[in-house]
Amino acid sequence: MYFGLAYLLMYFGTKYLPKDILKSKSKIDFTGFCIYAVFIVSFFAAMFMGQETGFAKPVIVFLFLSSIISIIIFIKYELKKKSPLIEFAIFKIRSVRTGLFCAFAVVASNYFFNILMPFYLQNARECSASRTGFILMILLVMMICAPISGIVAAKIKIGMMCTCFVNFHTH
Repeated sequence: MYFGLAYLLMYFGTKYLPKDILKSKSKIDFTGFCIYAVFIVSFFAAMFMGQETGFAKPVIVFLFLSSIISIIIFIKYELKKKSPLIEFAIFKIRSVRTGLFCAFAVVASNYFFNILMPFYLQNARECSASRTGFILMILLVMMICAPISGIVAAKIKIGMMCTCFVNFHTH
């Protein structure tokens, strides 16, 4: 269901939203992209496999180490490039750092909720699988809240809104 909705939204977005006016003439840093891809794949493989098999297994430790090594190599490599994949100077801007922190906090809290809540409802609260599914369908309310929060964000300071949302969301 979500994939169908995503494709529908992508269709309407490409049809009705304005096209980008500015196009960059610089080439994508393919080497930096590959190094970053190694970081992402090894980190998330370690996280997901570690949940299943345990984090002390040699394969999981190797994946974590390779993710740490690859992110260090990526940062050192990108700092030397003329047109890097990620311009690290952007992190000197306070609002960028605040926005990234807020986004991280929201994703982390959603991750824990989405992973742990089904186990809590079924094991601790002894809900059936169907009742757990119905309870978790309340998350579809986010589809209604997202446009409203976009309208509110246009009217007030975005940093204040993110901070209030994170405080509300995590309590």
